[in-house]
Amino acid sequence: MQRPAEAEGSLLRALELGLVIPDLHASLGDAALQQERTAEALRHYRVALDLDPGLVHAANNLAWALATTSDSKLRDPAEAVRLARSAAEAREPLALRLSTRSDPEAGAAASEATPRRYVRAATFADPAAARAAARDLARSTGLPVRLGTLTRKGKTYKVVLAGPFTATGAGDEALNAVRGAGYPKARLSK
Repeated sequence: MQRPAEAEGSLLRALELGLVIPDLHASLGDAALQQERTAEALRHYRVALDLDPGLVHAANNLAWALATTSDSKLRDPAEAVRLARSAAEAREPLALRLSTRSDPEAGAAASEATPRRYVRAATFADPAAARAAARDLARSTGLPVRLGTLTRKGKTYKVVLAGPFTATGAGDEALNAVRGAGYPKARLSK
């Protein structure tokens, strides 16, 4: 952010309009941190993560702020490590992309080699309950957690998902962690 004070003004105007966007709060956290207003930055990063627990850059920046602040009242190395691990696990691994123009079946085989798996923990009709469950699951397991949306018979539901996991066995390990956190009916999905 080249001019954080100017950017912050625009972001605050968007917030005043009642927009509830996780990235908006993450950007306000960035602006506050660049202006050395750490407590305010932490607050915005936490709001962003409450709205979207899978927001990697907010988790990463919150971890950095918690680890590096000179204010001992705000410093929390344990939470910083947990957030940093969660952010690192959520990052997409580098992938080799193959052209499938000459052989479409080869592309299908390559994409099946490293499937993206999610752990589907729970489904909620109440978005606030889903956000709270996602936040609690992320905190208790250290896994990257996000919310999905599902519509059935015209009704919209929020789905709490951990992942994505691409490494062999990572999905199964995450499934065990989610079940151990109180979601016995959790299951793997694509």
